[in-house]
Amino acid sequence: TSTSPRFDVNLVKRVRRFAAGMSVGSLVSIALTQLPNILLIRLLSTRAFADYSLAASLSAAVGLLIVPVYNAVAPRITALVAANDDLLLRRFYHFSTQTISVVVMPVSVVLAFFAFDLSLIWQQNVELATGLAPIVAVLAIGSLCHGWAHIPSALQIAHGWTRIGVLINVVMIVILMPATFVLTRLFGGLGAAMAWSFVLITYLAMVGPLTHRVKLRGESVTWYLRDIAIPFIGVVVVVGVGRAIIPAPSTPAWASLGALFLVWGMAVIAAVALSTGIRSWVVDVLRRGRGVETQR
Repeated sequence: TSTSPRFDVNLVKRVRRFAAGMSVGSLVSIALTQLPNILLIRLLSTRAFADYSLAASLSAAVGLLIVPVYNAVAPRITALVAANDDLLLRRFYHFSTQTISVVVMPVSVVLAFFAFDLSLIWQQNVELATGLAPIVAVLAIGSLCHGWAHIPSALQIAHGWTRIGVLINVVMIVILMPATFVLTRLFGGLGAAMAWSFVLITYLAMVGPLTHRVKLRGESVTWYLRDIAIPFIGVVVVVGVGRAIIPAPSTPAWASLGALFLVWGMAVIAAVALSTGIRSWVVDVLRRGRGVETQR
C-alpha cells in the first residue's frame, strides 16, 4: 500500500537558518541594485537618466554571460563541498574563475575599449554614442568584477555560509549611496557608473580574502594573480592593440562588427592561453579528439 505524501515540518526546521539567510541576502541584493536607480531619478535630468539606462542596457550583455556560467559551476561546487573533496574543489574553484575570465572577460574588455563603436552601431547617432561610450566602458569593467565575485559567492552558499554575503552587500550599500550622490552631482551619468563600478571592484577585493580566510585557505594570491590578473592583463593588451589598429568605426556597420568580432576572437585566444586550467582542459580535449580520429 502506498502512503500519501505529507508535509514534514522537521525538514523545514533543518534548513531554516540557511533559507532565512538566502532570503535576507536576496532582499539586500535587490536594495543594492535598485536604491541607486531611485536616487538617480532625482539627481539626473530625464535625458541624462535615459542615456544612463541605455548604457546600462548595453553593458548588461556582460551579465547575460555571467548567469549561465554561474548556474553551470555552482551545483558542481556544492557537490564537491558535500563530498568533502578538498583537492578537487580547489582545482574546480580555480577552473570556474578562469571560465569567467575566458567567457566574460573578452566581451567586457572589448565593450570597454570599443564602447563608442558599439553604441554608434546600435543607435546610429554620433552625439548619443559619444555620451554613452564612457558610461558603457565603466559599467562593463564593473560587471566583469561582479562576474568574478560570483565564484566565491557560490563557495559561500555551498558551505551554507550566507552571513558574509549579506554583510558585504550591506557595506556596499553604505558605500554606494553617498558615492552615487557625490559622483553623480559632479559628473552626471558617468559619475553614477563610476560609483557602481567602484563598489563592484571593492566587492571583488573584499570577497576573496574574506572567503579564503575560512574556506580554501591560502588560495587568495593564486586566485587573484593566476585566475584574474594575468589573463586580464593579456586580454587588455590584445584588445588595446586592436583599438590602436581600428581607430574609428568603419562603414558599413557589418565591417565594424566583423573587425570587433576578430578582436574578440583574439582576446578569447589570449584568455585561454593565459588561463592555465582552461588551457590544460582545451589541450586534453584536442588530444582526445585526435585519438578518436586516429582510431577511426
